[in-house]
Amino acid sequence: MSQSIPELQYVRCDVFTHERYSGNPLAIVEVDRALSDTTMITIAREFGYSETVFLPEHWRSLVRDSSVKVDARIFTPTEELSFAGHPSVGTCAYLAAQSKAVGAPISHVTLSLPLGPVEADIHSSDLGQVHVTLALPEYPTIHDVPCRLSDLSDLCGLHSVDLDTRLGPIAGVRCGSGFLFIPVRDEAVLYGLEVSHSVWQRLLKASPFNNLYFFCRKAESETEFEVRMFGFGIGQGEDGGTGAAAAGLACYLKIFSNYCQPGLVSQGRALGRQSHIHFSASPVAQQISIGGETVFTGSGHLFLPSEG
Repeated sequence: MSQSIPELQYVRCDVFTHERYSGNPLAIVEVDRALSDTTMITIAREFGYSETVFLPEHWRSLVRDSSVKVDARIFTPTEELSFAGHPSVGTCAYLAAQSKAVGAPISHVTLSLPLGPVEADIHSSDLGQVHVTLALPEYPTIHDVPCRLSDLSDLCGLHSVDLDTRLGPIAGVRCGSGFLFIPVRDEAVLYGLEVSHSVWQRLLKASPFNNLYFFCRKAESETEFEVRMFGFGIGQGEDGGTGAAAAGLACYLKIFSNYCQPGLVSQGRALGRQSHIHFSASPVAQQISIGGETVFTGSGHLFLPSEG
């Protein structure tokens, strides 16, 4: 390979899981030069994951007293995100693993994102798995979004008997991205959904809450929830593990159900990539955290055009 072609290092990992090739995949690229937004979107599109993270290669020189503060940027194959949960968790796990490998383990990460700083605590198991707990840069907000049942039926085949209003109403939730939260009766309803992209384009494409988040409480459990998220608003299909939306769920349940216990979201079953996302909301303060494990699946070098 010609030495004139710039080369960057990358790593692949699976987030919100302790098993390789499960959870939500992520690519992390270390950057030693200025890259245009167009180039980063192109790289994200090449990986084909829902998100790819770009870190400055010099981040290792920023480690101080078991902690590090580092800038990061998150791109989908179509745009940059101001915040996203699974890329933040995976990136913090990567920073922790790399630091440990060179004998300077870190227990805290401050990840600087466009939405604001993400504070993360790192916990490593004896088996080598890395669990990250994030404090969000911005508290989720809940918005009233009128939704006609006829529109819901056209969109995904749901009727009034399929909804679980005990959890709360259909609502807009903003946590970095905007989500339309739709509580359904049970897992049979959840996995019987067929979402029409053409109806979504007609009804919701222009809405600030144009990513669809369907959820239900698991049978015989007060603390576990099964969810599906369709990220049409950020140019994606069904997502395997959406940390920002899980944080939104913690806020939603606190407001509408007075639920402030630690909870667990299971997501990705329909994709064959099960994710497990821990969440909690403070009962007295505007504090929400999400967490999960990360495992690494590979690494390599990425070649760029000279102008990249």
